[in-house]
Amino acid sequence: ANTDGTINSQVSANTTLGFSIVQYTGTGTNGATVGHGLDSTPDFVIVKNIDTSTNWHVYSSAVMTGGDGKFLRLNTTDSLLTDGGDNVWDPGFNNQTFGIGAANSQTNDSMLAYCFASKPGFSKAGSYTGNGSTNGTIVQTGFEPAFVMIKSTSSSGTAWNMWDNKRTPYDMLRANASDAEYAGPGRIQFFANGFQLLDADASRNSSGGTYIYLAFAADGSTATPSLANSFNTEVWLGNASTRTINYGFKPDLWFAKNYTATNGYGHYWAWFDSIRGGNSVIHSNATNAANTNLSGTGSNAIDFVNNGISINTTGNSGYNESGFNNVGYAFK
Repeated sequence: ANTDGTINSQVSANTTLGFSIVQYTGTGTNGATVGHGLDSTPDFVIVKNIDTSTNWHVYSSAVMTGGDGKFLRLNTTDSLLTDGGDNVWDPGFNNQTFGIGAANSQTNDSMLAYCFASKPGFSKAGSYTGNGSTNGTIVQTGFEPAFVMIKSTSSSGTAWNMWDNKRTPYDMLRANASDAEYAGPGRIQFFANGFQLLDADASRNSSGGTYIYLAFAADGSTATPSLANSFNTEVWLGNASTRTINYGFKPDLWFAKNYTATNGYGHYWAWFDSIRGGNSVIHSNATNAANTNLSGTGSNAIDFVNNGISINTTGNSGYNESGFNNVGYAFK
């Protein structure tokens, strides 16, 4: 239980890694604050109403200030947006709270927030300016990335581009879409201290364009996170049977996708966390409320276990269908 803000919240936090999961009940007013439990000001916040079909809202300190009326949507291709009368983010971002408007505080609805604070050598939320060249912008993170997510804030119609170091050669996924991966090299390269954009696509490197990113670290010699038991990526071939995906630690946030097929609802992104539990799923490419009636499981769809994720779904779950490749990102 967290009482730091004007709205009480339930928080699961790891201050060392700069990550917390926050759940609170909306009040329908602008100017509220919510405790995040990080002990440092969050640089990147994602909020979703899990009771009602609404957009996902994103805050990045690299291009926004709480209360400046700017926001992004994780489930759309919009550029940086300006809110109307019902604010999305409000002042109140500090080492204890983040500030929200009525759009992130819908009356009596359960709201969920994922909060990230940059940590040297492990994670970074930042921004860069594109140069429109195949010898593209080099972004210094201070570590070799294991995962990078990028979004243009200046060009509409551009996707949330995602890469990881387990699906080589750096095939791209889109957080806002149910598409299969975009295979092949030539878009991004990971280096020991950052990453470089290798094309001039508007979604990641147009000349003069502004972009935000969220990156997590890998150890270049082992392709595992530089901080143990923190963040990891795994890929697997679906077998439509119960199984455990081993991450080496018990995760608290896990999102996964079948990345070789696109047909239908079963191939949406599936986001689970330890606060909602393993039978409540939300989708970053949709506005749906949380689905807590995952038919055909007989129990939780997944369980968070000591060494990773136990998948209990045997049918078309979107992340373990027989014969299809899947990827899952785990955060402690």
